[in-house]
Amino acid sequence: MAADVPDRHLAHLVASESNPSGGYSEYALQPLGVARPPHGKITVPVVCDVCGIPVECTVYSVDATRRLRWRWWLLAALCAVGAVVLAGAVGATFADHLPDRPATTPVAWFMVVGFMAVPGLAVLAFYRRRDARREDGLRVVARSGAHSLRPPGARFDSWYATEGGGE
Repeated sequence: MAADVPDRHLAHLVASESNPSGGYSEYALQPLGVARPPHGKITVPVVCDVCGIPVECTVYSVDATRRLRWRWWLLAALCAVGAVVLAGAVGATFADHLPDRPATTPVAWFMVVGFMAVPGLAVLAFYRRRDARREDGLRVVARSGAHSLRPPGARFDSWYATEGGGE
């Protein structure tokens, strides 16, 4: 993370095509040209070079970005711990009630919801951890289909629905 100027660019979606075998998107990139504030955050309009529309972007200071990352890590850790604790509780409940005696309705509901919630919490922990690594302290205030923030050089996205990668 750069101390003075963010390394993300304002991206304008120029072209996009999608079909059953894959697709691509092309973006026009321009530097934000906004320095990080010494503390807190600022919201500034950045005029898009392609369409001329001002896009409001929020830029966080270095310390505020570190706090955002810490919050993402904390949420990931809480989800992971919650998944482990819930898995233990469901396992203990399962071992206590089955197969000797049937579970009551509330216990059965707890086990069913617990069996579904444990993988959900694990996936949530994985994605929050990824968000913590990617946190750069930049936001587009009002999301639109045309504008986003992208790293420099990331003008193209492509994806393939076939196993061979679209060949």
